[in-house]
Amino acid sequence: MQGFRNNRVGFVYFIQETELSRIKIGFTTSHPLSRLKTLSNASSQELVFLGFQLGDESLEKKLHRKFASLHRKNEWFEPGAELLTYIDNLTYGSEFELGLKQYVLVSGQLRPQIEP
Repeated sequence: MQGFRNNRVGFVYFIQETELSRIKIGFTTSHPLSRLKTLSNASSQELVFLGFQLGDESLEKKLHRKFASLHRKNEWFEPGAELLTYIDNLTYGSEFELGLKQYVLVSGQLRPQIEP
């Protein structure tokens, strides 16, 4: 995979706060659900695992740039339509990805409400 030679390979994940509805675009080399647990223990809000993709830190940075207009603080972004569509269109192909997909919020499940 091009671009992976100089970076650690892991997961770019999307985790959403239930009250503010902001979405964290982050990177981890550990299991994405372990990262969710770590973040949940440090947060005053409930967090929801929206999705992930295999990638590296350069993919994370690329997504930060792509959604820069939605950026709020650190790695947290507003849940704009473009970002939500990107997450909803993630595909899971490998057996490992399919195994993790069971923890992803899918279409039809309740997502935190966005205040107007």
